[in-house]
Amino acid sequence: MECINCKKAIEDDSMFCRYCGSKQTVICPSCGKELAGDSCFCSKCGTPLDSESKVTKTESKKNEGHTAAKAPDLQFNRYIVIPKEIAESGDCKKVTEWFEAHSSDEYFTVENGTEIINCLSVFTEKHDLCNPYIKKIIIPDSVTSIGNFAFKNCTALESITIPHSVTSIGTSVFGGCTALKNVNIPNSVTSLNGTFWGCTSLESVNIPNSVTSLIQTFNGCTSLESVNIPNSVTSLIDTVRGCTALKSITIPDSVTSIGSYAFENCTSLKSIVIPSSVTSLGISAFCGCTALESVTVLGPITLIDQHTFGKCHSLKKISLPNSVKSTSYCSFSDCTSLESITIPDSVTYIGEYSFAGCTALKSIVIPDSVTSMGLRAFDGCTALESVTLPDSLEAIAYSAFANCTSLKSINIPDSLTDIGSCAFKGCSNLTLVFSRNVKKVDEEAFSGCKVKLPANYYKGVFNEEALKGAEIVE
Repeated sequence: MECINCKKAIEDDSMFCRYCGSKQTVICPSCGKELAGDSCFCSKCGTPLDSESKVTKTESKKNEGHTAAKAPDLQFNRYIVIPKEIAESGDCKKVTEWFEAHSSDEYFTVENGTEIINCLSVFTEKHDLCNPYIKKIIIPDSVTSIGNFAFKNCTALESITIPHSVTSIGTSVFGGCTALKNVNIPNSVTSLNGTFWGCTSLESVNIPNSVTSLIQTFNGCTSLESVNIPNSVTSLIDTVRGCTALKSITIPDSVTSIGSYAFENCTSLKSIVIPSSVTSLGISAFCGCTALESVTVLGPITLIDQHTFGKCHSLKKISLPNSVKSTSYCSFSDCTSLESITIPDSVTYIGEYSFAGCTALKSIVIPDSVTSMGLRAFDGCTALESVTLPDSLEAIAYSAFANCTSLKSINIPDSLTDIGSCAFKGCSNLTLVFSRNVKKVDEEAFSGCKVKLPANYYKGVFNEEALKGAEIVE
């Protein structure tokens, strides 16, 4: 239908114009009763109303304090106009007073001419900032920017219409909108930062090709099963953390960086392909993805960062590219299903706790490129039976192979000069034979192990407590 004031096309049965805020009413020529703009007959006297007999009456909604009657059947097409001065103010006191005056209403539109929507949350007893009133809202095409926290904790919000005039969506705009299920983002928007955190009912979002970064965008969206990342996106940072229903996601070739916490605790995600365009993986990028079974890394990654794949309990195998130079703190810790991993020749350092708690890992070959390992690198790998150490290795750090209760054989290369405290503590099936080249052995290095000492070994290389708990064999 057409607005009786500005003549723009609006939804059928609309009570108010979304562009000018005018109330769509007609006057019965017989009895003078004010009626809805689309009425075909007078509900009071029964007079038929055709286009010629209708008398229009434009009643502006711009004046303050006006409260429109709610449609008896709560139709979506009957909106209350939020005045420009309220939408743009960002004054929580004013916003609270206005919405309390309209507390019986659920469907709203923002006054045409509004350019920016600032925070529409109100002070309530249950939340510091919340808005339990808005169920559906339409934004006019005069709006170019939606400010930070604009709809934060609008817990009743189910639907929102965002026009293509909007070029900027601020931080946490829809954070905590627990009833919001679907959103279409116009292709005029370039970034979505913290936009939908805590939207626990969100099922789908249309992300346009204009968006280049997704930062903390969908954290805690526990109903979100899939996300379509457009080819325009170059970085993912803390993007879908805690999206426990997310089963699959395709990372496009445009992405060059997967940042910290990008997919952390996506407990339904089963497989992931990291494309050749990706050059870095951030801290905890896939940590806690407990259903993740398969990972393919195609990009020239140089570092497997802290906790990148930690606690991926279903991960059975992973192939690392030859570009990787080091693993970091807990890179693969507690991957309890990891049975095998090939460490490429490019790796020079295995970080602290890198494979600690990988209880299914049976064997490991450490390439000649590795010169050092961090403490507890393989601590608690209870199924580990054999380890091949490279001739390049000079030191075994504190508890590097502690509690590897199935470990039966490990070679001690001639290059090794230093064995740290508790290095093999608790390796109850291990009989260790080591080279005379070892210059230093710290306390309890072999506690719980069997040790075969070299002929005419020099006791001075041992710490006083080095052989504590060890069984000396001939």
